[in-house]
Amino acid sequence: MGMELTVYLPGIEADAVDVEGAGTDLTVTARKPHFVRENFAALHLERAQRDYRLRIRVGTSFDYAAMQAEISHGVLTVKLPRRRLRASFPGARTTLVAA
Repeated sequence: MGMELTVYLPGIEADAVDVEGAGTDLTVTARKPHFVRENFAALHLERAQRDYRLRIRVGTSFDYAAMQAEISHGVLTVKLPRRRLRASFPGARTTLVAA
């Protein structure tokens, strides 16, 4: 038994998402493509074009090395199982699978 986290990331592809667990925090970073016309310089990016970053304090009772993540139609699902007693909790990253 563990935790399942759902994050809505409209317009984001699987290769632009990084899910990282370290210490007590789970961090989701997603990079959006920034469209700027040729021969133009962006003076200001609208909020809709900014990258996503979500950091959640989940504690030390989860096994980051065993987490699974998948993204489908802009919905990221992260499954984070509980760790076994006396196991260490090093940081880990996971590779996303596009569903």
